Amino acid sequence: MKPDLSLKNLLKTPLSLDLIWLIFPASIVAMGMAFMPLRSWDYWWHLACGRLINQTHRIPDVAHFLYTMPADTPSFVQPWAAQWILFILHENLSLSGMLVFRNAIAACAFLCLTVWSAKRARSSLIGSLLTISVIPFGFFIIALRSHLLAWPLIFVALAIAYRVKQEKTSLWTLCFLPVLTLVWANLHGSFLIPVLVSLSFFADTILTFFFRKDRFKKKNFWGFGIATLFSFIATCLNPRGLDIYAYLSDLSTNSVITNTVSEWFPTTLFYPVFYGPLFWVLLIASLILFWQGRTRLEFVDAILLIGFAALAIQACRGLMWFFLVFPITVSPYLRELFRERREEVVTPFMSNVNLCIILGLVLCALLIQPFGEFQRGIIADVQVMPVRKKNELRGAVEEGFPFEMVSEIKNIDPDARIFHDHRYGGYLIFALQDVSPKQTVFVDSRIELPSKQIWARLDETSFGLRVDETLDRYDVRFVLVRKESQAGLFKQLNSNSGWKKTKEDAFNALFERR
Repeated sequence: MKPDLSLKNLLKTPLSLDLIWLIFPASIVAMGMAFMPLRSWDYWWHLACGRLINQTHRIPDVAHFLYTMPADTPSFVQPWAAQWILFILHENLSLSGMLVFRNAIAACAFLCLTVWSAKRARSSLIGSLLTISVIPFGFFIIALRSHLLAWPLIFVALAIAYRVKQEKTSLWTLCFLPVLTLVWANLHGSFLIPVLVSLSFFADTILTFFFRKDRFKKKNFWGFGIATLFSFIATCLNPRGLDIYAYLSDLSTNSVITNTVSEWFPTTLFYPVFYGPLFWVLLIASLILFWQGRTRLEFVDAILLIGFAALAIQACRGLMWFFLVFPITVSPYLRELFRERREEVVTPFMSNVNLCIILGLVLCALLIQPFGEFQRGIIADVQVMPVRKKNELRGAVEEGFPFEMVSEIKNIDPDARIFHDHRYGGYLIFALQDVSPKQTVFVDSRIELPSKQIWARLDETSFGLRVDETLDRYDVRFVLVRKESQAGLFKQLNSNSGWKKTKEDAFNALFERR
C-alpha cells in the first residue's frame, strides 16, 4: 500500500514512525550546526561591503580598502544584494543571531530534502536515509557567507520544473524561472544554476522525443526551451550586464584562486579527505541504480545528478549542488530494493512514545541554538572545534580570532596601514572602518583583484623574507601576525629594533612601528 506522506495525514493522531523519520535529519543538522562557530572569514568582508552599500546607496565598483593598489582600481562586487541583506540582518540579529539564521536555513533545507525524496520514494525511511547520507556535505560546505542566501533557491527552481513536467501546474509557472535567475544574479556567483536546471529539463524533452516518443510533450519542449533562453537573458540584469560573465571567467581561471584556495580544488577519490571518497561512492551507486531502473528512468534525474556531479569534480565547492539533488533524483529508483511496507498500525502507547521522541528532537534542536550567553557557554565548553571562551564572541568564533589585537589598533590609530594574514583583511575593514573607506589592508577577500606579485609578496613576507623592504615600501605601521601561518615574520619582528610588540596571545601578536 502506498503510504500517505502528506503533512495533514502525518499530523493526525495516532502519530506514526513516518513523522520521526522525516524530521530526524533536519534535527541532527540543526544540532550539529549549533556547535559550529563562524568558519568563513569572508563574512566580515561581506558585512563591510554591505555597510558601504547601505550608507552610500551605491554598489562598490573600485578597490576601496587595499593600499597595495590605487584606490580607484576597478572592482566588481557581484553579490551586492546578498552583502546588503547580510549587513541589515547582522545589525539586527548580531553574530549569534546570524549563526541561528544559518542553522535554521540548513535545517529547513534538509527537511525539504527528506520530505521530497520520501515522497518520490514513497517511503519515509528511504527519504530519511538518503538525506542522512549527504548530511556530512552540509557540515562541510554550508557557511555564513553570501551563498547562504542563494543556494536554497535551487529548491524553488527544481519544484517549478518538476511540477510542470508532471503536469501538476500550468506551463506558465515557468515564467518564475527567469525571475528567480534575476534575483540569483545579484546574490551570488552561482547564478547559472537555475539556467542549468531549466536546460536539464529541456534536454529531457529532447531525449524523450528520440527514445520515448509516446511520452513526448511538445508544449514542454517549447516551454523549457523558452524558459532556458529567458533565464539566460535574466543573468545579465545586474549592474554590470554581460560583464558578469567576465567576472565569472576571472574567478574560475585565476591561477591564484585555483591553485591556493582549497574550495576550488578538484574533488578526487582522496580530496577532500572523507568527502571525496563519499562523493564517489554515492555517484557510482547512483549510476548503478539508474542503470538497473533504466526502463523507467526519467532522463532529467540522470541529467541533473551527472551534471552537478561534473561541477563537483571540477571544484569541490560544487559538492553543494550534488548533495542537494542527490536524494531527490535517486529516491525513485531505490524503492525497488525494499519491500513495500505495510500500513503501520500504531497503538495509543506507541503514538505517545513517538510524540515524546518528536518533541525531544525538536526541543533539543531549538534549545541548543546560540541565542544567548547560556547556550554559547555550553557550546564553548563542549565544542570539539576550539572556540573563544570569553567576551561577546564566546562560542561564536574560532579560538584564534584576533579580537583584542584589532581593538588595540582601533584605540591607537584605526586609519593606519596594517600588514596581516590574508584571513584577517575582511574583519580589519569591518572593525576599523565605518562611513569613509580607507586603504588600511594589504589584501581582502577579493582574491581575484590583487596581482600574482602582490600575493607572492604577502607569502614571502609571511615566511620572513624581505620583511623590511615590504613594510617600508607600503609605509606599514602595524603588523598583525598570525603565528601559525606567519612564523617567519613573527621571528623577524621579534628581533627587529624598529618594531615593538604591543600585544600577544597564544595565536596572534601585534607589532607597532617605533
